[in-house]
Amino acid sequence: FLSLILNRLNELFSTENLTDNDMINYAKTVRDKLSENESVMTQINNNTRDQAMLGDFPQAIDDA
Repeated sequence: FLSLILNRLNELFSTENLTDNDMINYAKTVRDKLSENESVMTQINNNTRDQAMLGDFPQAIDDA
């Protein structure tokens, strides 16, 4: 899941002049927001990675 988050961040901020630390801090913020989403966490904890990707996770990343 972390690689998905990082890939999405790279897509969003590819034209920005952000440092690695900027990206890491942003990724941690996204992680924290996802951790607050009980539905997403339940799906992640009770399904395979592929199954979880069919649930709320992709939209939750965009929302975060």
